[in-house]
Amino acid sequence: MGAILDVDLTSGSHRVRELTQDMADKWLGGTGLGAHLLWEEGTYRADPLGTDNVMVWAPGPFAGTAVPLSNRFGVCARSPLTGVWGEAECGGHWANDLKKAGFDALVIRGKAPKPVYLWITDGNVQLRDAEHLWGKDTFETHDTVREEVGSAGRRGQEPGVACIGPAGEKLVRYAAIMVDGKDGRAIGRAGLGAVMGSKNLKAVAVRGTQAISRTCAKRSFPPQKASARWAPPAASRRTTRWATGPLKTGSRTTGPKRPTRSRAPR
Repeated sequence: MGAILDVDLTSGSHRVRELTQDMADKWLGGTGLGAHLLWEEGTYRADPLGTDNVMVWAPGPFAGTAVPLSNRFGVCARSPLTGVWGEAECGGHWANDLKKAGFDALVIRGKAPKPVYLWITDGNVQLRDAEHLWGKDTFETHDTVREEVGSAGRRGQEPGVACIGPAGEKLVRYAAIMVDGKDGRAIGRAGLGAVMGSKNLKAVAVRGTQAISRTCAKRSFPPQKASARWAPPAASRRTTRWATGPLKTGSRTTGPKRPTRSRAPR
């Protein structure tokens, strides 16, 4: 029904797993799907900064469609800050691009032998050298990666780039992952930037142009019957109680008239 991209940084390989209808119905997407995948991986036993910690990047079920506010995605892993479950969400168009590239979620495992960044576009997956980016801040990294993968130049049509800076590289336990450069979107909670740094992963860039299939949305969320328009009871339409007396429909009468207080001459 759907596709989960699974990237092993240690071997430099990747595979595509099926997102089944049962998984989509139970976990929907985003951090719900991320929690399920991490439980399957046994990440609760992992060292947060070790090679056995797994990251899951998962858009919501309506990412890439016209549904309002559907462009968000969640990143999940065992947190180096708390030592337990860690997740954070972000907006922008990164989630839309991942879905349009043909994937419903991204799983990242292992550790690269040297700094790399991940480039995903329309079903194609590459690990590219990032040694020249190591030590650079997120603004410069974002712009450089866009230049290297090729940017359309039109706002909203460029690749989405999520990257870390020196804090993530040095495994600061509250380091964030920054998205969209100077737009300043952040995957800010749980120190997930340090998890990327521990894997020698400098950035994840995505660009998708494929049409989105709405099959999952139709199956998981069947249309509901339209409810009848609410109308107040007949009695309440005729007469309504007010603090000072009855209020009659079509009349200016609101109960006893209040005494008029005259102003004293100045």
